[in-house]
Amino acid sequence: ESLTNGALRIEERQLHKTGIDFKCIRYQSDALQGLFAQIGERHRVNFRYDYHDLGKIYVEDPTDPENL
Repeated sequence: ESLTNGALRIEERQLHKTGIDFKCIRYQSDALQGLFAQIGERHRVNFRYDYHDLGKIYVEDPTDPENL
């Protein structure tokens, strides 16, 4: 179950080479590919999202938690 952080909710998913799958949506970007190259497979990452706008997510960099 997700936690609420203001208007954004927080989830955790495994980061794959192809990105993050959440609610039947695959999120991909150059930044996610770079993060995957840095931390590798089998790592779970936290991300934030707006339940009313699933068009984008904000992924926390586990090597720098202040960087979304």
